[in-house]
Amino acid sequence: MATALQIFDALEEMTADLEPGSEFRLNAADSADLFKLTESDLLARHLGQKRAQEILSGIWSQNLEPLARSLGVKLVMSDDAPGLLTAEA
Repeated sequence: MATALQIFDALEEMTADLEPGSEFRLNAADSADLFKLTESDLLARHLGQKRAQEILSGIWSQNLEPLARSLGVKLVMSDDAPGLLTAEA
């Protein structure tokens, strides 16, 4: 089972080369894992305190929009999206 931080890392890697504002499909399991991110997870990835707090404000209310904005993409929930860690293989 993947940790929230592993899912975050995979999402960040997979969206890094996308055009700003691009849509990225995310499945429910990965979305649920992202809701488990903590402040220490984000700070461990050298995100600034302000950026981490913006992302967490969304996570605490089950909203991934601040995370998507931080990555420069639009996250779209999709039942048929492959798992982030599965998609890497």
